[in-house]
Amino acid sequence: MAYLKSPLQQSVVISDIYTFYYHELSKTFSFPGESHNFWEMLYVDAGRIEIFAYDTSFIMNQGDFLLLKPDVFHMSRTADQLAPNSVNISFECDSEAIKLFENRVISLNDQERNLLAEIVKEGFSTFQPRIDTCPESQSGVLRRIDAPFGSEQMIKTGLERLLIQLVRRIANPQNNKLSFPSKEHKENDLIEQIKTFMKENINLSFSLDQLCSSVNIGKSQIKDIFLRRTGIGLQQYYLELKIIEAKSLIREEQYNFTEIAEKLGYGSVHYFSRRFKQETGMTPSEYAKSIKSRF
Repeated sequence: MAYLKSPLQQSVVISDIYTFYYHELSKTFSFPGESHNFWEMLYVDAGRIEIFAYDTSFIMNQGDFLLLKPDVFHMSRTADQLAPNSVNISFECDSEAIKLFENRVISLNDQERNLLAEIVKEGFSTFQPRIDTCPESQSGVLRRIDAPFGSEQMIKTGLERLLIQLVRRIANPQNNKLSFPSKEHKENDLIEQIKTFMKENINLSFSLDQLCSSVNIGKSQIKDIFLRRTGIGLQQYYLELKIIEAKSLIREEQYNFTEIAEKLGYGSVHYFSRRFKQETGMTPSEYAKSIKSRF
């Protein structure tokens, strides 16, 4: 019997990547503007950013997604004098479908944010530096020699999947509501409760007993669910959350290192500095200098 092959249809194809950045911006960040002949994705992971593009200015809030089409002049700067974080990925795509994103800011839902988080995590393992510490380069991405097998393809397919899901949501607004299985929905709610508890108690030492009491669940179960859903342990997530907050406070330049250490519940500024360097590879002073040297 002869079999006929059927080429798979490809509705969105990303052929090349130009830049892949996770930006930790200063409170005074201001980008004078540029245009280029490829698509650029901007996602605000924390804070607010003011954008000028498509002949108008607008504010992007945490969770907002924007895709800038080729040759559109765009500028950006920090809004509200707070230090924001953003994801910037630029790429080549000739697919007709993504023209739907022109002049459109989209607030990502939980499913889309999780997918983008997977893409960023893969990018951390694939390209360097993990967090940018120098101005953007026009020489392309810097590949890590220890990148996991197939990591660039994972980024490509992840981005394509994200764009396809967004096209579907925009084109079919009546299907926007997500239907989670009951167990998955409950676990998502639990993860959000855990993260909220940690943020509200970021100035204290981590207490598993207090966390379990707050969300009304046992120790073994909470550790299992959190690790399975996030890929990281509770203690490590809490330590990383403290470092993220420390970075934000350093960039906002309102407190000295001793005050930041106190606000985040570190026993001393020396312990804070040591933990900061263990997590980031830089001392707080070196991190502050790297921020100022970028812009």
